[in-house]
Amino acid sequence: MGEQGLEDLTINYTSQADSAGSVRAFEEYGRTDSVTQETGSEHNATRKRFSADELRRYSIDELTSYDLHPPPPTSDANAEQLASRLFSADHLDLILKDTEHSRRFRSFLERYHPQLAATLVRYLESQKALAAIRYANALAEVVSATRPARSQQPSRSSSVKSNAAVVDTHFQSFSQKAVDELVDEALPAYITYRMITVVTECLVKDITGNNSPFMRDLVQGLAEVYCLSDPNQPDNPLVFASEEFYNTTQYNHEYVIGKNCRFLQGPQTSRAAVKRITNALRNGQEISEILLN
Repeated sequence: MGEQGLEDLTINYTSQADSAGSVRAFEEYGRTDSVTQETGSEHNATRKRFSADELRRYSIDELTSYDLHPPPPTSDANAEQLASRLFSADHLDLILKDTEHSRRFRSFLERYHPQLAATLVRYLESQKALAAIRYANALAEVVSATRPARSQQPSRSSSVKSNAAVVDTHFQSFSQKAVDELVDEALPAYITYRMITVVTECLVKDITGNNSPFMRDLVQGLAEVYCLSDPNQPDNPLVFASEEFYNTTQYNHEYVIGKNCRFLQGPQTSRAAVKRITNALRNGQEISEILLN
């Protein structure tokens, strides 16, 4: 394939808006390149008719497939799935099992939320007690299995698993209350803090030209999506929104301005986060939250 023919294909293909025009462009390329196609059998094999559907699958991105720039990060998870995994007890356990992440999490709570730091201590102590109970019951099960049978006929209670220790219901309630408080209050505060720190650093590096291509693609346009409200007016209505806010939400200016931003909330929006925002606004306090709308 000649370089000039390849350029003709690129120009003709990208200049047509519909599939019929694309077919004509490709056929025109086939005619102009017919002389060079005769030089080899492998070239002749590629001279076939393309239907409109096949041409739609053809992408000019293939012409730049040797560009080694890494693609922007992608994810198959949607926002609801991501939020549900971020603010979950499983994610909390992953943080606490990692020494470095656990240290950061605990330091954050001790500095910014000391009352939640105390809850974390109680939760960790309860987990130690539960682990001891599970260990004791596992030992009892092993000893019971290796004990010689007293009679050939099993008793009515032999099939019932006997535990060396049981968990008190009040203790279970105490442990569950602690984990609920950590998942609803401590974990969102920590994730928000970490995300704001990372994004702020990326934006500063992007402005100063020191950001990596990967992080530049990750936060590109993030600072352009925002809205402003006036807490001095009744119900704290929105008074300004950026153009990217309208493009992202698909709401127009007439619908947005004058409304409280609660219209963005959805069925999976955290009620606890909304309550924290409401209380902070009422008390004139600064607050940062991550909301799933």
